[in-house]
Amino acid sequence: MLAEVVKRLGRTPESDEIETIEATIEDAEDLAYGWLGTTFEGVETPRPVIRTIAKMVVRAIERDAEAEVPVGVETFTSQIGPVGSTYGYGRNGPGSGPWLTQADKTVLRPYRAGRGFASLQVTSGRTGRYQE
Repeated sequence: MLAEVVKRLGRTPESDEIETIEATIEDAEDLAYGWLGTTFEGVETPRPVIRTIAKMVVRAIERDAEAEVPVGVETFTSQIGPVGSTYGYGRNGPGSGPWLTQADKTVLRPYRAGRGFASLQVTSGRTGRYQE
């Protein structure tokens, strides 16, 4: 996973950044696997899932490095005269770590566990009326 993050980062990380990147990878995996409802235990993780987690990590690292807007802000408005700015905080605003965007969820959706409908056979233990 680290190699995929470095490829998307577009530069070789400094030696002091590696530990932070690895911790952010763990956070992104927790978030993505939590949303997916699976960790792909015992099978190979699909490439689109790996790529999406790598993008989440890069996005979090770059945002933390360039944080001009406070953590948790979902919208920001600034005006020149008479001076002012507005920060909109929302439940979906990015925190200090990785986050899933709508585009990420679209890519991950085919790999989500337990999606779709299921059929259950209905029977009555009393009358046996609905048994085959």
